[in-house]
Amino acid sequence: MGQRAGRTVLLARGENQDYDFVASWLDQDTRSYAPVQLKELVPAPLNPSASIEGLISSLGKYVDSRNLTVVIHLNQRKRFNLGELRIPKLAIAGLWMFGAVNPDQSSWGLWGDFLASPEESIHGHPAA
Repeated sequence: MGQRAGRTVLLARGENQDYDFVASWLDQDTRSYAPVQLKELVPAPLNPSASIEGLISSLGKYVDSRNLTVVIHLNQRKRFNLGELRIPKLAIAGLWMFGAVNPDQSSWGLWGDFLASPEESIHGHPAA
């Protein structure tokens, strides 16, 4: 997230009803916060019927979450076309996806925001 944004993004763990953590960043002199819900497209051996489209459709349950950003971990070897993915109207702030783009997981892709103008970026695995 920080590589894509070009700034440091801090994460605070803590689960609430609708989120898994809060992301925070400084933009000029303004501190911003975003509650984030993580979802996972599980590997096919765990659930052969799991699909990106099905997971996105399930986000319709968030009916009053205009500040919530949902991030989907693509934990399957799967290709998708940004232009072909159909996103229904969702009552959330943002929709992003990330996942390894090569088998050794040295490069990761970040796709989003699907509720605005989605773009793809590829990043090396962040160093600790």
